[in-house]
Order: sequence, then C-alpha cells, then structure tokens
Amino acid sequence: MIMLFWSIETYAIQKEDENFCNQVSEYAHTVMDLRQKGVLLSKQLELSTKMTESSKLSEHVTNAILSLNRQIIYKAYEEKLHKTQLMKNKATEDFRRFNLEACLANIR
Repeated sequence: MIMLFWSIETYAIQKEDENFCNQVSEYAHTVMDLRQKGVLLSKQLELSTKMTESSKLSEHVTNAILSLNRQIIYKAYEEKLHKTQLMKNKATEDFRRFNLEACLANIR
C-alpha cells in the first residue's frame, strides 16, 4: 500500500513538473513571437515585471518567476530578428522547444 501511494504521489509531482515546463515553453513561445514581431527588449521586460508583480504570490515566488522570465527574455534577444515569416515561425517554435527540453531536463 505504501508503494502504491508513493507511485501515485510521484506521478502527481511529475505531472505537475511537466505542466510547469509546458507553461515555461508557452511563455518562451510568446516572448520569441513578440521578439520576432519587433517588440523592444525594454517593453518585454516591463510587461514581464507588471505581469509578475500583479500576481498574488509570495515575494519569494514572485522573484523566482521574474528571474526565470528575464532569463527567457534575454535569451530570446540573443537570437536574430528574422525577415521572413517562415523563419520567424521556425525561430519561435525552436525557442519554445528548447525551453521545454531544458526545463524537463532540469526536473528529471
């Protein structure tokens, strides 16, 4: 019985971690999409700060999320701004996938 409970609990934690990583990858997708649309770095940082600070989370959690968001934003702006829609879409999807894989690697 204890083993079954542990397995269910482990599964629930893994699902929660996967959900978190999916949220991270969707945020990364949005950030890169905006970057490819020409939104300025300063505007993305401002939006991230406003969005995070308006949440009702503890200061510690808010700071952790803000730090992660900023890392994603700065990484997106290291990538070039593409000219064709096809390349913009590819860059956005590649960035989403990269962040998903990096997140999943860190939780396993």
